[in-house]
Amino acid sequence: MSISLADAETIAAVSATFHTAPDYEKFYEKHGETLSGFPGIWGLCAKMGIAFAEAERAIMPEWDGQWIDAIDDYVAAIFEKASTMEDVYFTDAELLQIAKDYINKVMSNK
Repeated sequence: MSISLADAETIAAVSATFHTAPDYEKFYEKHGETLSGFPGIWGLCAKMGIAFAEAERAIMPEWDGQWIDAIDDYVAAIFEKASTMEDVYFTDAELLQIAKDYINKVMSNK
């Protein structure tokens, strides 16, 4: 699989935000074993980043510094949803929709 530089940057930003979030430790305690630890969590972050990049291409927002705000909100939404799940699993379609929702939210507050 080949990804663009822009997609790689988005994956890196999602992963960094995810792994440094205040809720990361609780997430890891609850879902770390199910996801096979860090490699599985990084795989989730990669799927999240790809979905966010796809949402960006679909919406074509004109970012004016809000890109990281949308990523922060997106990651927070994933943590919130995962906190109510017994086994954390998101389909690609679910991640894409969540990304679109938070991009649109951030853009509407612009």
